Amino acid sequence: MANTEPTEYTLIPELYINVSAAKWFSTAANVLRSVQGSFPSGPTEDQQFLDLGCGPGNITRDVLLPQCPPCRRFVAVDMSKDMLKYARKHFYHPKIIYDTLNIMSDDLSDFVGRYGLFDRVYALHLLNWLKDQEQALKNIAKLMKPGGEALFTFRTSTPQMRFRKKLAGMPHWSKYAKICENCNPPTVDLAGKEALVSYITGIVKKANLTLSICEVIRDPYDLHAGLGHLIQDLMATNPIRSLVTKEEELLLLQDATEEATRLWAGKEADASLLAVSGFVVRASKPEL
Repeated sequence: MANTEPTEYTLIPELYINVSAAKWFSTAANVLRSVQGSFPSGPTEDQQFLDLGCGPGNITRDVLLPQCPPCRRFVAVDMSKDMLKYARKHFYHPKIIYDTLNIMSDDLSDFVGRYGLFDRVYALHLLNWLKDQEQALKNIAKLMKPGGEALFTFRTSTPQMRFRKKLAGMPHWSKYAKICENCNPPTVDLAGKEALVSYITGIVKKANLTLSICEVIRDPYDLHAGLGHLIQDLMATNPIRSLVTKEEELLLLQDATEEATRLWAGKEADASLLAVSGFVVRASKPEL
């Protein structure tokens, strides 16, 4: 393998949506149903909302938009041009604008100049892809109006994250180690509810946001899906999948198969092998 180390990645929309759509769609819908009523004020026709990390656009159009009438519009953003192209083609809606944004950018002024600030920001399954979650929250705060609200749902530790961490330490994937490391959050190494809540409370405070909901959730992995689905999951949600050569892809599939087989074989004796944990967080930006 060459030593040139890539710094950017994208997920393959078709693979990503085929493996994750049903699971994440239902999770997002359930969270929204339980949280929407807790916002201090309902949507009005002059408000605009932001969907950060919209991916292929399915959750934006089919979950968020139906639950947020009568808002003026949704601006749905992702850093992946492939995802945005897919979203525009398959999940178009006249009230949704799909645009490019890297929430880790040092300068958000152009984006704010185009759209202004937002009454509400949603980041559903975005923060689990970011290593520097503290900076992400600080940038999110910059996009919110004073008094604006934000809702975050994200995984703190999953088999996919733990697999990426393992790949980063394998010599034959050293070229992609930085990508694997940069899309794993600090929470993957935190154990216990108290440590997780302390971490989230801290970074929300540093972003000058006011925390109103902080709920740790634990979801069992869908054992009915089978070993084959777990292998597909480790591949489809892998950030280096779109970067590898054909030869490397076979090796990645081999590593994913070995990891999935290990997890599957040990799941009865050690439930933590397939453990999935996450957060539901609602926060607001103080009024001026």
